[in-house]
Amino acid sequence: MKWIEDFLVAIKFLTRLPVPRVRFDPDSLSRAAKFFPVVGLGIGLGASALQRIAAPHLSRPLVALLVLTFLVLITSGASRRRPGGYRRRFWRRVEPGAGSYDSAR
Repeated sequence: MKWIEDFLVAIKFLTRLPVPRVRFDPDSLSRAAKFFPVVGLGIGLGASALQRIAAPHLSRPLVALLVLTFLVLITSGASRRRPGGYRRRFWRRVEPGAGSYDSAR
């Protein structure tokens, strides 16, 4: 049942939903990538259902805020540590002439 582990790794990587512990190999994320569209579809369906339930009862700006809050809470805004965490990791300062990333920042 390797595909179940791959699916759980995809859920764990893309959301903040609690999933059972799975063994993580160096190539687990690359194997789990095939399930990214399925997990994204589930997140989108959840947001769509929330919008359809809230729209008849709330104004448009409140519904949009509610759906956006749902998406940020489910996905943690694409960062598990803090807002902009991935951005900080990918845009680390490169030392002039060194050609390598500065790991101290």
